[in-house]
Formats: sequence, C-alpha cells, structure tokens
Amino acid sequence: MKKCVACAEEIQPEAVLCRHCNTNQVQQQPTQVTYMVSAQPKSAGLAIFLTIIWPGMGHLYLGLTKRGLPFVIVNAIGAFFALTVILFPFAFIAWLVTMLMIVFKVSDETELVNSAISKGLRVTEV
Repeated sequence: MKKCVACAEEIQPEAVLCRHCNTNQVQQQPTQVTYMVSAQPKSAGLAIFLTIIWPGMGHLYLGLTKRGLPFVIVNAIGAFFALTVILFPFAFIAWLVTMLMIVFKVSDETELVNSAISKGLRVTEV
C-alpha cells in the first residue's frame, strides 16, 4: 500500500486516482520549454536592395514590422496611383522620399538585428 499524495490515505500501489479525494497520483515531470533561435544573420545588402525596390521591405526583412509597414502602405498607395496613371508624379515622389528617408538607416539597423540574433535575443522595436 502507498499513501495518497494529497490526503495521505492508504491506496493501492498501482492506483492512478485516490478513491478518497480523487487526486491524480501520477507524478508528472515538469515540462521544460526550450526556445531555439533559428534566425540567420541578415544581409545589409539585401535589406538595402529591398528598400530601394520597395521602401519598407528592408525593415520587414529585418523583422522590424512597425517601422517598415507605414512605408510599405504609402508606397502601395503610390503604386496604385502610378498604375492607374493618376498622379504619377505623386507616386514617384512618394517612392523617392520614403526611400531616401530609410535607405541610409537600414545598414545600421541590420547590424543591430544581427547583434541581437547572435546573442539569442528577441528582436524588438522601440
């Protein structure tokens, strides 16, 4: 006979539940959760290339969604206007301004993201 882990009443050695208090007698091992960082270092050249092609895409490539999404949206609106031949100069100006605003920062941000990846840290935005 063994004792219940909760109420200390005697129960059968093979019992799974205590017949007195219905407590589970199977000792569960605490599960250990491991997080694996599978992210590879990001390429500054690819981030810059993506930014030139479509401003904001370099940030999305780096995982900086909050920073890149507004630029992607503005340029999507500009592309719509360009494809419908309405306000084509607006679309070009929007692309040029947003690209120039962020293309020079992408290289530094790539270094920050790669530093976080190499340390196994989660990439977060401020």
